[in-house]
Amino acid sequence: MDDLKIVVLISGRGSNLKAIANMCSGKNIPAKIIAVISNNPNASGLKLNGDYKRIIINEKKRLNFEFLKSVFSKSSTQL
Repeated sequence: MDDLKIVVLISGRGSNLKAIANMCSGKNIPAKIIAVISNNPNASGLKLNGDYKRIIINEKKRLNFEFLKSVFSKSSTQL
């Protein structure tokens, strides 16, 4: 079975991103973070080490399912 692909939304320190990454690094959870999206270009969580795409959006842009579909429509990622 392929790993579950995860996209994490952050706006600050990335504490949830860190927790999710730690859980995914174990052998019990078959998941992989493929992208991090932030509406804050200065979010310190964007500097965390990881092999994933970092996407910064305009803070005024409304983050919704249609926007997320447009972000990943050119990749093999499914939402």
